[in-house]
Amino acid sequence: MDKNKKNSLIIVVVILLVFVFAYLGYDQLSKNGPNTSYAPQININEEKISSLEQESKSISQSTTNSDNNTESQNSDTQQVAANDDNGEAEVSNIMPDIPLTLINGEETTFWKLAELGKPVVINSFASWCPPCKQEMPEFIEASEEYKGRVTFIFFDSFDGERETKEALDAFAKEYFNDDTICVIDPGYISYLFKSNSLPTTILLNKKGEPVNGFQGMIQKETLVNAIEQLLSE
Repeated sequence: MDKNKKNSLIIVVVILLVFVFAYLGYDQLSKNGPNTSYAPQININEEKISSLEQESKSISQSTTNSDNNTESQNSDTQQVAANDDNGEAEVSNIMPDIPLTLINGEETTFWKLAELGKPVVINSFASWCPPCKQEMPEFIEASEEYKGRVTFIFFDSFDGERETKEALDAFAKEYFNDDTICVIDPGYISYLFKSNSLPTTILLNKKGEPVNGFQGMIQKETLVNAIEQLLSE
């Protein structure tokens, strides 16, 4: 073997080794990496909520041909804080009854999907997000295991460009089952909980208060432990 061929072979082997070690390193980090937990608080500004509501209506109109009006919000289950003198968002301890659009175009509200007296797991994801794809099967498994005791609601981070209805439908077909609750999110989760991370997971207790949260991918064991803690309260 001449010198040039030998050098070329060495380069190819080195490149292959780099890819193998990079893959193994990523796989190990995704399995054993630290979960980024935080204490979520709900920030509410009526003007911003109204703006997101209009976006939600626009999304609904673009995903269905029906002319249904957005359902009225239930004042018994929502707790929306008024703007202060400076127009800044105040903090509420109860998840507001925000208007939502299901992926089939049906309009509803948060507290028509959830149920007071039952913990709620909110998962914010996008179809193009690799960590979202990696953790989704375990979230779906957990939603089946805790069916009837915990409500899981999946919020798709929808922008109409990088995340499209077609991409979401394909994702839903691959990962969701018939009972999965998924809504198209124009930005509620990132605004309400001040999180720009995908995925983001928020856990609400039986009163509808956010008590735990995770930014980034989490393992099923971590999710189950957090849910069990909620159920024991």
